[in-house]
Amino acid sequence: MGQAMKLALVSMIRDEADILPAFLEHASELFDMGFLLDHRSSDGSQKIMDDFCSGFSGWSYFKLDFPGRHQRDMSNIFMRRAFDAGVDAVIFLGDGNETLARKVALCTFLVPWVASMDVLCSIGTFSIIGHS
Repeated sequence: MGQAMKLALVSMIRDEADILPAFLEHASELFDMGFLLDHRSSDGSQKIMDDFCSGFSGWSYFKLDFPGRHQRDMSNIFMRRAFDAGVDAVIFLGDGNETLARKVALCTFLVPWVASMDVLCSIGTFSIIGHS
């Protein structure tokens, strides 16, 4: 059997402090590295993400403190960082209307499935990009 695929998570988060610890615990078990992008949270999410990332190698927290919708630009920046770090695939979880609970469920479904693909896939605000 071949070497396990190395996966990165890029997730945009806003005001999810109540369920963020469970999401981060679950995500840390599924992904080798992660980029947590906080988009102007005001409920304590920033501290939760910052504390989490300081305890996990390969995980980074970024505060996006500007108005507007810049998902495409942010996704491109962090996709490049992930591939430069040597991952095989990046899963993007956008900050649309979905909740972190839905993100956790989707991650559980997508991570095993991603190992068999090498193309871009988008499902609503979720995208997977494989590095070939």
